[in-house]
Amino acid sequence: LVVLPESVTISADDTLQITAYVIDQNGNTVPGQSILYLPSNGSMSATTEGLFIPYASGVQSVQVSWVDLTSTTQTAVVSITVETGIPSYFVLDGCQGTVPAGIWCLITHTLYDQFDNEITDVSEAGDLTWTTTNGNYSEVTNEYFPDHVGVWHLNLTSTSGAEVSLVLTVGHGEMESLELDASTVSITADEHVWINTTRIDIRGNRLPVLLPSENWIQIQDGQLMEGAPAIWTPTSRGAKVIQAYYETVYSQITITVQEGAIVSLILLVDNNVSTWESFDITADDLLDVIVKA
Repeated sequence: LVVLPESVTISADDTLQITAYVIDQNGNTVPGQSILYLPSNGSMSATTEGLFIPYASGVQSVQVSWVDLTSTTQTAVVSITVETGIPSYFVLDGCQGTVPAGIWCLITHTLYDQFDNEITDVSEAGDLTWTTTNGNYSEVTNEYFPDHVGVWHLNLTSTSGAEVSLVLTVGHGEMESLELDASTVSITADEHVWINTTRIDIRGNRLPVLLPSENWIQIQDGQLMEGAPAIWTPTSRGAKVIQAYYETVYSQITITVQEGAIVSLILLVDNNVSTWESFDITADDLLDVIVKA
């Protein structure tokens, strides 16, 4: 059994034609012999005898065997070093799940050929271009900076044609402030104030939140009904401070309350509330009368 070549180096994108034949004791080729090929990886062509089609990179082999007339099996092994093929695609990994806005997260990029063999030298892909639909990417630290809440894409393209797009889900980041947005800051005692409460993170992302009653730590007088929005009803005049907190952030607003509509009159006579409609006095008396609404 004669097999050529004994060893060779090819790329994963190439094929290798193995030449195998049988000769007699005088060196004459003996036709019509059955020769078997067994590759360690990859495959043999179904239409062309001895044609090896690689797949995985690394050191592979094809075992070539022939059984002679004495039922003795002769075997030769072709050693094949398969190198990675041309760049085909990238895989991006990192920033899994919902990433909080305002915190850098690491992104890794790996280059592969068409047979999923990793190409360790990324420079084989040529120049790389990074783009994102929101946020920023640092080629120095290989990190993505999430900015606005939403679903965005980080795209990588190369001059070789290999490319990839990674879907990124950005959620609300660390809380920076609590907004108490009142429908008005100047009312009469007959009116109500609607207060919308909003959580704002370090990147300015807004999230309406419902504050339970225990989070309203100062409402002075009046009554506050929790909800979205919360409703505050005053009882007396003056500048009223309403304070609340969410997570660890506090906020407050001041609402000026003026007197409401007149519903009754009180007549004070000599500092006493009088229910009389007439009084008996002499022309020499003085009567101190105060009318209060």
